[in-house]
Amino acid sequence: MTAQTAAAEIRRAVRVGVTITSLIGAAAAFYSFNDALFVVRRAGTTGGLAYIPPLFADGLIALCSAALYAHSRASRRRPAWPSAGVIIGIAVTVVMNVAAGLAHSWADALIDALAPVVFLIALEVLVGQFRLTRPGPAADRPRQCPHGVPSSFEEAVRLDYEHRRDCLGERPSNVQHGQRWGVDRRRVPELVGAALNGDGPHG
Repeated sequence: MTAQTAAAEIRRAVRVGVTITSLIGAAAAFYSFNDALFVVRRAGTTGGLAYIPPLFADGLIALCSAALYAHSRASRRRPAWPSAGVIIGIAVTVVMNVAAGLAHSWADALIDALAPVVFLIALEVLVGQFRLTRPGPAADRPRQCPHGVPSSFEEAVRLDYEHRRDCLGERPSNVQHGQRWGVDRRRVPELVGAALNGDGPHG
């Protein structure tokens, strides 16, 4: 697999991760909002005022998650406040969900606690995927192609062979390379002999 292919696979995985995490987040927010609304109403708050407290935790999680997403896309270090905000928001949500579930049973409390925990795990996985898109250390980066401009036809045939082998990860055969350059396949080993013997730039 070439570096370009690997990068494309990582980008595709990140897009899938963003979609799945967004769906999990939306489902968890809807579920947790209703649990928090249930707890607030049982505490005695009525009318439209009861809809405000559930927005605190969900809004904090949404805001901090967006900040973490932006920093990951920009290949920046994870900021402290958004990270803390997500943890605090998740903790508050778990408490509210468990409290709502305990009004019915312990089993329901455990089920209610699952939604925010799953979202937190999905968010961490997504942030980890974004780290894969960051440029690695210089030693891990693809090397710049060392094959310069040829000065003759024979050198062009050889450099093309070495470029395909060393930079593109291909394994060109004598027949393929001969057809590409319009030379007899029996002459290819003579033209690319240095590369075949491992004496090229990357030998």
